[in-house]
Amino acid sequence: MEQTGLEDIVQVILRNLWEILRGDFIPSLRQYIEIFTVKIILRFPDVALEDPKFSSTLLDPKVHRAQVSASLLIVAGFVLCSNLDTPNAINFKRKIYEQMLGFTTSNSAHSRCVAQYFIMRLQNDKQFGAAFMPSGVQPIIDYLSQSKDAQKMFRRYAKDFDGFEQLCLGNDGVDIILSTQINKEGEYVTQPLVETLRTLTTEAMCEYRKEDYIPIERKDWWKL
Repeated sequence: MEQTGLEDIVQVILRNLWEILRGDFIPSLRQYIEIFTVKIILRFPDVALEDPKFSSTLLDPKVHRAQVSASLLIVAGFVLCSNLDTPNAINFKRKIYEQMLGFTTSNSAHSRCVAQYFIMRLQNDKQFGAAFMPSGVQPIIDYLSQSKDAQKMFRRYAKDFDGFEQLCLGNDGVDIILSTQINKEGEYVTQPLVETLRTLTTEAMCEYRKEDYIPIERKDWWKL
């Protein structure tokens, strides 16, 4: 198949994916969609990331709804922290990074913590890392690096992200998804990632507030 024909097919798939991602599906179904979306973006990064709909769908706070915000950030975050097989990798990652930064101070604790996790994880990215670090972001990085509570939560996040990452980045195509334990209703036996992270975030917040909690000013809410 000629490359232009392949790109046309990928563009059609992506055009439909952007619309599907906006839907409020049950978490187990969304996880299939998330995995497939990450796989196709990493397989065709130039086609996917040059599409304006990538940013307007996954990283535009004006269209993010509370029900799907963390799910969209998980997709964008995995793309941000994965190796991109394209000469434009740095530019693509810089754009995603700049847009994701806005979510690190989101009013939604769940979305905020997911964004902060990927921003911190990016520091170890050999393809990007700290190569682009606006000075205004350093206080956030410093706080998250030094906060024992934040680091504890991120370590708990990482354990659950590992399994999801194997599904997204493995060389088994969609076979590994189809061989994953599924019940007779067609849902994952284990809890979907986005729901697991929501539970971890809630538990971490409760633990933090039990430990000599002192009310803070609104401008510092992102630290919780």
